Amino acid sequence: MDGLIIVAVADLLVVAIVLVVGGIVLGKQGRLRGFNRFRTGQDRRGQANDRGRVKSVSLPLPGCWLVVKGRNLRAVQSALGVRDSRPCSWLEGFANADRLFIAPPVNGWILVTGTGLPDPAKDVDACFRLLLDLSQKIGKVQFFSVDQESHYHAWAKARNGRVLRAYAWAEGTIWCQGTKTWSETELGLKCFDYFEAPSTTPAGLRGIAAANASKVPLLAAQWGLDLARLPQHFRLEEYGLAGRLAHRI
Repeated sequence: MDGLIIVAVADLLVVAIVLVVGGIVLGKQGRLRGFNRFRTGQDRRGQANDRGRVKSVSLPLPGCWLVVKGRNLRAVQSALGVRDSRPCSWLEGFANADRLFIAPPVNGWILVTGTGLPDPAKDVDACFRLLLDLSQKIGKVQFFSVDQESHYHAWAKARNGRVLRAYAWAEGTIWCQGTKTWSETELGLKCFDYFEAPSTTPAGLRGIAAANASKVPLLAAQWGLDLARLPQHFRLEEYGLAGRLAHRI
């Protein structure tokens, strides 16, 4: 009888040990499964973020662009008189040369580029009128233009219907208004007055024009919007507007 009791107790101890060990193992497995689900969820969210954000894309430098302070695309569209508008992604906006692209805001600035913006080398008065009109309607506006072949270049900023600073060069100074800004001086941009004859050779003057043209994007970055860093800010799912100007500027 005593032997049976001892065997029964031993069996109970074995069962108890098995249950305890099993519980520990199952608990660990449960925690591992939970951790794996959490980790997988993190990975999936990370992959979604990687898919959503464009990390490696090359955007061509526009020959001409506007930068408007604000976040309201419709207000910019209305001020410019853009019609037949439709949603447009960043990549499509830069690739489509037939329409004017109003990009989603980046750091409080709205980029506008594409067909319809005036070329200062052909009509500098149109640039002047555009800045006056647009800044009167919407506030702070900047304009940039660069031709890497001819080295023609231009930059201007206006606020509330007044041009604060403007400079344009095309085989000579065609627009010079306002005081040279600190950023222009810091970047070493060379600006000449109307009819000024620089004390250099024609080759030296072409070199100055080429250096200025190469620094236009740097000036734009110092004034507000760095085009070189755009891919770090926008997402594939973000859309701007693309359309055509209702009338020629």
